Amino acid sequence: MTPTQTGQSPAMTSPLPASAHTERPWRIHEIAPDFDIEDVWALPMQGGRDDLASIVEWFLGLDEKDDPVVNRLLFAIRHKLGALLGLDDEKSGTNGRVRSLRDRLPADLAAGPTGPTGPTGPNKPFQPVYLTDREWVAEIANQTCHALVSRVVNDFVV
Repeated sequence: MTPTQTGQSPAMTSPLPASAHTERPWRIHEIAPDFDIEDVWALPMQGGRDDLASIVEWFLGLDEKDDPVVNRLLFAIRHKLGALLGLDDEKSGTNGRVRSLRDRLPADLAAGPTGPTGPTGPNKPFQPVYLTDREWVAEIANQTCHALVSRVVNDFVV
């Protein structure tokens, strides 16, 4: 269920301590132990395992035009600088400067040549890594970062 289906604004999120993520049995811990957790947020959603696909689709469907003007301005500046300085060239991304996390997947997550990665979004810089019944992970890489975004379904409502 999406935030708008619960009658709440997508902007109404709550920061959580890193332990809210690190103390859960997510598969990402075994795949990316060398990544630092920058922040953990609870989204104002209700639902369970069957709703993960809806949550991911909602995330991928977010439109930048709905972001605050300051966010759009900062991203526009970053994209312009990235283009001028060559920070976002394909060779600086996954399978260029860094290997994709898909290369680290255990056999049960890889499940063949492409594995269950989940959906991709139009104009989204994140590439899906894997999808389970409880987790969806995607990555982005360029000259300035190699980062992950994760959407998970907890057994509890925050």
